[in-house]
Amino acid sequence: MDLEESTIRHARPAAPVAASSGNALLDLLRRQAPVALLDQAEPVELQAGRLLQARGEPAPWAWFPVDAVASVLSVMRNGQALEVAMVGAEGMVGAEACLAELPAGHDVVVQIPGRAWRVPRETLHQACREEPACHATALQCTLALLAQATQGAACNRLHCIEQQLCRWLLSAAERQRGEELPMTQERLAAALGVRREGVTESARRLQDAGLIRYSRGRIRLTDREGLAARACECYHALRGVSLAGGARSSARAHGACVDSQFK
Repeated sequence: MDLEESTIRHARPAAPVAASSGNALLDLLRRQAPVALLDQAEPVELQAGRLLQARGEPAPWAWFPVDAVASVLSVMRNGQALEVAMVGAEGMVGAEACLAELPAGHDVVVQIPGRAWRVPRETLHQACREEPACHATALQCTLALLAQATQGAACNRLHCIEQQLCRWLLSAAERQRGEELPMTQERLAAALGVRREGVTESARRLQDAGLIRYSRGRIRLTDREGLAARACECYHALRGVSLAGGARSSARAHGACVDSQFK
């Protein structure tokens, strides 16, 4: 599979990133690195299910979602996959490859379609070599993904499907601009590593309680506070882990500026 061309639809030709990119981590790196190193950022539209990086293969790009959400997967020999972390407007895909000349450690696919920026991996690798602050930021991003994976392992073992579902929906919504998630129950079950019947029953209870509204592969969060009250402690534990907790509010605040860059 050609990761460079098969996973995206170009929004427009490459152009310098404006005052706000819509991704908090990209904005942070731009402040830390020489401007010329990150002016190669290119706006793209990502489609659901597309592969951004493949385990064991070179990762030519670093990806910075704006309102797309990507899933970091652990894939078994039989093809079964489990989401171990998610990345949205607070972070990036490919941080570990920017720190060292190593192949990708995990498969990463687009879970929720939307917009993103991509930057040549070598550009960010150079920035991390030359600027200690960039290196520290990429390392912190990698550690944040590790924290998601370790907390998620405990969550999958110790908490019920309904609690996991509340955690996932809230975490995904906080990484995407808007209250509606284009997700089928089948894809939710795959992400959580549980049977679809369990997701169906849990989603029905949440809808009956007025916390979500589900219709034709789309889930609208109608009561975030109610979902947070039902979510397990893992959701609350991970909220402060990301580099930029204000990513979602920042993206909304600069929405018009971001929209103009993807036309």
